[in-house]
Amino acid sequence: DVYKRQGACGAILAVGCVVPALCLEILRAVQAGDSDRAAALQAKLKPLAEAVTTHYGIGGLKAALDLIGYVGGEVRMPLRGADKNAREEIASLLSLALAALDNDESIADSLLVRDAHPA
Repeated sequence: DVYKRQGACGAILAVGCVVPALCLEILRAVQAGDSDRAAALQAKLKPLAEAVTTHYGIGGLKAALDLIGYVGGEVRMPLRGADKNAREEIASLLSLALAALDNDESIADSLLVRDAHPA
């Protein structure tokens, strides 16, 4: 909401590659003026967003893409890929973000590859 008040009309989100429907729902809430809903959804997204950007970087983003059924692939040197522990943490955070989608009946259409998600 702060960014919208400052004139922003969009965002570039690495995590949007992984959970686009959740990111889109946050944008819709902001556009509708529902800052409480936007903040609640953002709180559910933030741990995964931080994992695939600031914490694990490109390796984390590629691991998350692998987990949802896309081919994230290997990172190029000198970057490092996500190790087993990182992948497990990302899978757990991804499950929490997906639960936000599954538990929110107003998000009618997920843009995710549902069959490829971890149980």
